[in-house]
Amino acid sequence: MIVSNLDAAASYLKRREDVTGKVAAIGWCYGGGVALSYALGSENHEGTAIFYGRLLDDPEQMQHIHHEIYGTFAEMDSSIPPEQVKRFVSALRAAGVENDVHIYDDVRHGFWLHVDRDPETNYTPALNAWQRLKAYLHRVTGE
Repeated sequence: MIVSNLDAAASYLKRREDVTGKVAAIGWCYGGGVALSYALGSENHEGTAIFYGRLLDDPEQMQHIHHEIYGTFAEMDSSIPPEQVKRFVSALRAAGVENDVHIYDDVRHGFWLHVDRDPETNYTPALNAWQRLKAYLHRVTGE
């Protein structure tokens, strides 16, 4: 159901005259897993950005992805540890899926959304993740 709902939203956006006609899905935490599910279940978009979120490590499943994947993760995330992210990246590479996935050192889950909780620690990696995201979106949507 969620893939069909996202497909409907993407179709609407692609028809708008004020955009490039290309769409990317972005999700944080639970939404990161939703964005990955959309990448696996639809070809109606050009990009997927995952901030934290549920991951898979099966190259066979990853073969369903037809575009580059962006990912931002935290080294000190107990729910999505770096080892899990590394297996995800290995599966993407084994399936031939381009990716820009990064694990930021010394930060916790949510660092990007909650810079204000620890600006001294979170600001620099959050700014870098923002710059990477903007470059990624430019590559995949032309915006």
